[in-house]
Amino acid sequence: MIRRKGAGWEVVVYLGRDPRTGRELRRSKMVRGTERDARRVEARMLEEAGRGELAAVGSMTLAALAERWLDHVAQVREPATLVDYRVGIRRALAQLGHVRLERLTPLILQRFFDELQTAPRADGKPGSLSPETIAGEYRALRACLGYAVRMGVLGRNPLQRVSLPKRQAPEKEIVTPEDLRRLLDAARGSRWHALWHTAAHTGLRLGELGGLEWRDVDWRRPALLVRRSLKRNPDTGRWYVGDVKSHERRVVILDPVTADLLDRHRADQAQERARATAWEHPELVFPGQGGRYLSESSATHALQRLCAQLGLPRLNMHRLRHIHGSHLLAAGWDLAAVSERLGHASVAITAQVYAHALPRAQERYIYPNGHS
Repeated sequence: MIRRKGAGWEVVVYLGRDPRTGRELRRSKMVRGTERDARRVEARMLEEAGRGELAAVGSMTLAALAERWLDHVAQVREPATLVDYRVGIRRALAQLGHVRLERLTPLILQRFFDELQTAPRADGKPGSLSPETIAGEYRALRACLGYAVRMGVLGRNPLQRVSLPKRQAPEKEIVTPEDLRRLLDAARGSRWHALWHTAAHTGLRLGELGGLEWRDVDWRRPALLVRRSLKRNPDTGRWYVGDVKSHERRVVILDPVTADLLDRHRADQAQERARATAWEHPELVFPGQGGRYLSESSATHALQRLCAQLGLPRLNMHRLRHIHGSHLLAAGWDLAAVSERLGHASVAITAQVYAHALPRAQERYIYPNGHS
């Protein structure tokens, strides 16, 4: 059956009756285009139904879909992503896992996410779920239902019509270039100086710094070739160096001071390796003790201890990356250039993350010579 619906056509194919409940099964799909386009889709759906490919669609539950989807994720995504998705979809499966996909409407899903706003924390502490936890639930369920659409099980993703309340990002303490200079000057002579300086002047993520190899340093330009990242297998707990995402591969040009610092760091590391009885990963630019993989907790704890001594805002390694992006925008870089340097998937992400730095950029354009 084909019927006009909104700006398109709804194609409905009847698949018989559920042998357990006697309920009529059907599959529908929205088609944008002409009626002829809709007829072609109907013919294809009828052919698939005749081959039995659509027989189970009407009775498939969200839990059954999620099982297939997670098996697929395990084959094509990083182990950490699989763990995030398993955790993220847990509450949806607990409440909606029994619901057949054809009954999973935007109204049901909106109510589910509205109720999550006041749901208690899983650790028993007072308060409700954090916005980050709810956003993780949303991402996982959206990916699961998106898989159903790609596989032809659903005509469209019902979660696209569901909205979450807008989150107000907490205000972060401003770290000025002078503050950063004080921090790095105080770190001179420590084993962390080169790492912190490079993070704050290139915007590399901690995993990218931990996976950086000496062959990734182009001394002629000079520049860093960002193509590897240090990762942890959540099942085994073992660290390994793998590829970064395709959109995150990039060339990061080094300023002369950072290039000179890395050159001296290379010489210091060679002397340290010569004195050591064992050095596990001589290829790494920023290894941990004994040439082992870099420890995020050690780097962050040392950074926060120094910040406390200097009376500076409490920083972690990821804040150094954000400081770099903010300082670039304040110095006059446009969003596209900052986005490329930081390896964001789009300029829109850069604009969202660094919205706090944009008002200063506006003032620079309105008052190019400063306020009178």
